[in-house]
This record gives sequence, C-alpha cells and structure tokens, in this order.
Amino acid sequence: MNGSSSTAATSSSNHHVLEDHAVVPPKGVGAALENYKALHAESIRDPAAFWSGKAKSMLDWFQPFDENKALMGSFEYGDVTWFAGGKLNVCYNAIDRHVHSSRANE
Repeated sequence: MNGSSSTAATSSSNHHVLEDHAVVPPKGVGAALENYKALHAESIRDPAAFWSGKAKSMLDWFQPFDENKALMGSFEYGDVTWFAGGKLNVCYNAIDRHVHSSRANE
C-alpha cells in the first residue's frame, strides 16, 4: 500500500468531519431568553414580592399566607420559612383543580 491512497482516504474522511452545518434557533427563543432575564432580574430585585406574586397566581390557597412573612430566615442558619400562615393542599393544586377544567384530558 502506498502513502497516497492512505492520504486520500484521510482527506475524504476529514472533508465530512469539517463540514459546517449552520444551526438556526427556533422562532421565539430570543424572546423567551429576554423574558427569562426580566423574570430573573425581578426575582433578585424583590424576592418576597416576586415569589408572593407567583404563589398567589399559580396556587389555590385554602388559607392565605401573611404577605409580610412570604420569605423569612436564611439558608445559612437553616431557619427558612416560606409563606408563613398559609395553608394549601398539594393534591388539590396538582390534580383536583384540573379535573373539571379545560386541562382535564392532559
């Protein structure tokens, strides 16, 4: 076997490896990233207000939590309390409330 056929095979293989295939992100990815950045900034700026808003809009509360005690304590000391005074039912929020809604068959 001479050196030229080995070189030709290597060149042919490299041609396939080095081909450039441009990847175009799906529509809306840029907007989703900007939305994420805005939400993240809001959560850092005022965590208690941010998470209180999310908790009220996304969960059904059987007893509302104290707005002034939405986020208390610290992870450093292990005394973290979220939504003090509030009561909810996880099963109701995860399943029951969807049974009679438009999402019943999902």
